Amino acid sequence: MGGLVVSTLEDNKVIAHKITAGENAPPLHITIVLPDYHLPTKEARAALPNKVSMKDAVHNISRAVLVTEAFRNGDLDLLGKAMTDTLHQPYRLKLIPGAEAAMSAAQEAGASAVALSGAGPSLIAFASKAEAGIGESMKRAFEQAGLAARIFNLGVSGHGAEIQI
Repeated sequence: MGGLVVSTLEDNKVIAHKITAGENAPPLHITIVLPDYHLPTKEARAALPNKVSMKDAVHNISRAVLVTEAFRNGDLDLLGKAMTDTLHQPYRLKLIPGAEAAMSAAQEAGASAVALSGAGPSLIAFASKAEAGIGESMKRAFEQAGLAARIFNLGVSGHGAEIQI
């Protein structure tokens, strides 16, 4: 669909809605850093607790709408606050050598928000302008932990996926 899309599954069917960005939303620059580290999904899931506290659940749920709103309006300060996580990152980051240091390095280099991309091991950082230093600083943090890493600087596609035959 392209752009900002929120989605969920209900009865094995996808419910998706494209959200139109505000007129004054600034460009969004995304940096993904992928360390050379294999983290099987099964292992990443096993690191999670079987139960979470009400406080942690409320923390994440209360930020879900804020994340969407931050993306819609291009409010990267809000995005940085809203993307804090208590349900999976504290457990999964410990599985990836250098990941916590790489997140800190990205913020020090100018990223407004940084998080695990999915279950990891990739990290994703958001900024209002293309900053080569964000990816490079994250890469250095992984290298200091003994891992090579690749940097991907991305933009946002407004038209979505295409199949060409």
